Amino acid sequence: MDTLEDYYDALGISSHATAEDIKNAYRYKVQILHPDRLAKVPESVRLKAEKELRLVNRAYENLSNPRKRAEYDSERNRRRGQHERTQAKPTPVVEPNQVTIDNVTPGEARRQTFSIRNTGGPYKKFSIQPSDVWLRVVDIKPMTAQGELPAQVIVEATAFDYDLVRSQLLTVVLDAETASAHVTLRSEKRPARPEPAFSAESLRDDTASRRGSTPSWGNNVLAIVAALAILAGIGLVGRYVKTMPEIPTLALPETTTTPPPETSSSGAATSDSGLDRDAVNDVLLGRWRHGLPEECPPGMDSRMYEKAAEIPEQETYYLEFSDGGGLSCIRTDVLTQGRWEIVDPGVVRLAWPIWQGEPPYGLRDGETLYRVVPQDDSDRFYLVDDRDLSLGFWPT
Repeated sequence: MDTLEDYYDALGISSHATAEDIKNAYRYKVQILHPDRLAKVPESVRLKAEKELRLVNRAYENLSNPRKRAEYDSERNRRRGQHERTQAKPTPVVEPNQVTIDNVTPGEARRQTFSIRNTGGPYKKFSIQPSDVWLRVVDIKPMTAQGELPAQVIVEATAFDYDLVRSQLLTVVLDAETASAHVTLRSEKRPARPEPAFSAESLRDDTASRRGSTPSWGNNVLAIVAALAILAGIGLVGRYVKTMPEIPTLALPETTTTPPPETSSSGAATSDSGLDRDAVNDVLLGRWRHGLPEECPPGMDSRMYEKAAEIPEQETYYLEFSDGGGLSCIRTDVLTQGRWEIVDPGVVRLAWPIWQGEPPYGLRDGETLYRVVPQDDSDRFYLVDDRDLSLGFWPT
């Protein structure tokens, strides 16, 4: 595009100057740039003055004529507006900027959409970043034939467990300008477990807990017999004793003892895994990796296993157990501290800040029971969430 000469600038006046202002400015410029006044100056200065004088003459010719001035002003304004639009920064807008996906069943992936448009200047680069393991951008569909904004964004959220609430900011970037969509996932509430029915087994357990003590009616009979024996001994009721009916002897139920829990050779209680507390302590010390084995372990939901297998390597983290209940949680270059304790042989309570989102990570306190489970055909163990739905930890 040809460069448009600025006639107002050449005469040193504003675009709102009157016809009289234009005439006076022209005369002044001509006097300064007249060749007769520049006869003794260096040739380079004289040539520059001649070029400027020709521009002044063109400016006066166009601005002093009302029709030419109107045409010039129209073209000048058009080009200036186009230049300002070209120099304007892009302005991304996300609608809606709050996206909520509710009541997602564990293992289910559900989709939702939002739109992106640009209300500012042109852009060269467009991107959406970042997304977490549970959330991914499935597709971006332009709404115009040119393949540019506005566009519709399709996201997919996956629930890995019950009672989860997760949030993620998806940042839309046009060059260096940004806007965000806040995506929230809420999974279904965990179904309530049915109360166990009353059974003969529970009755036997209740009876066993009372064994070893004499029933109250038995105590009463013994008390009566003792009192009569005392009275007979001192001769107060001897004559009545001969004529009293024989008091039947009541047989008390046999007492049994509940067998003690299985113990190890050292005398400590053990779990189903065959470990006592000291053995569990020795097994845990060291570093454990959060992840998956090659096959779905017993007790883990197969759907959860398949979904968790898609988690990239860089998303994993480690737990490092130390004596005294110290717990170090390591993810990428982020280190947090927690604690651990054995609540029962083979059951460990872990408490540590749980990561949410991308760096900088948001943290919330988490506390979960894990079982120490032996690996098949191996003397190694793994930790599995007591709810049998989450990932495990494997010794490194």
